[in-house]
Parts: sequence; structure tokens; C-alpha cells
Amino acid sequence: MKIDKEFIEVCRSLNEHGVRYVVCGGYAIKLHGVKDIAKQERKTVDYDFILDPSRDNIEKIKKALKDINPKIKELRDDDLSRYSTVLIASDTGRYLDIDLISKIWDVDYERASSGMIEKEIGGVKIPVVSIDCLLEMKKDSFRSRDITDTFWLRKIKERQKR
Repeated sequence: MKIDKEFIEVCRSLNEHGVRYVVCGGYAIKLHGVKDIAKQERKTVDYDFILDPSRDNIEKIKKALKDINPKIKELRDDDLSRYSTVLIASDTGRYLDIDLISKIWDVDYERASSGMIEKEIGGVKIPVVSIDCLLEMKKDSFRSRDITDTFWLRKIKERQKR
């Protein structure tokens, strides 16, 4: 499984600042081992994190983002309460696309963190949303990649039951 070093560094910074987050989206699919069953890498260009939208956690997120890159656009205190997804992009020429998510369909941080698993990569412990939660997040999507993800996630679940 190919994991970008930048992704690991973002998770490391979030951990160091005590941010309450769970990885979702393409990297969660990768971390659940879709390559092992699909025999191909799950491609993704962004880092998706479902976050606790509390004021305290937002302050921690701001500090973590500044440590990653001081030129990253400032997160406003009310962004996560006003929008379900906030895109944070770097303007330094290095591509960095971070989606900070307060809720996907009916899945918020509390729901996403309740069944999460933890993966360790490069010495960094990464909280990852459960397969069941990923399936719930993708169930109403018509995007082809979400339909494909759902297929492979179900195959992984079947394999785990054996």
C-alpha cells in the first residue's frame, strides 16, 4: 500500500496537537487494505478527516495546520459549523489538499470515532473510520469511485468473516 509521506506528517501533527479526528475517504479505503483484495492501488489526491467541531478542537487544528505549513490558509472558528467540508490548501507550490469534515450524511465525529480502528504507519498512530461507517458514508453516492469502493469494502468484510 502506497501512503504519501505528507499524509503521515499531517497525521503526526494532528496527533502532536491532540486533535480529535478520524481518517475517512480514500486513505481510509487504502488503510483497510483494499489493494490486497482489489489487486490495485486506491488512488486519491486529498486527505479526508472527520473532526470533532468543538471550539477547543478547532484551536488545536489551527496549530497543527500551521506546524505543517505556516502558509496554509487560516481556518476560521465557525468554518466547521457553517460548512460540512472545509478545503485547506497550501499556496507554497507543494500540492496539499486537506478536507476537514464535520459531517458526511448522518456520520459525524462521534459516530465515526465510535468504531474506529488504529493503524500505525511510520511510527504514527492513525485513527481510521470503520468499514461499516465507510459503507454508511458512501451508501447514497452515485459517484463511480464510491460504488467501486463499496464493492471492495463489502468484499473485505466478507473475507474478515471467514
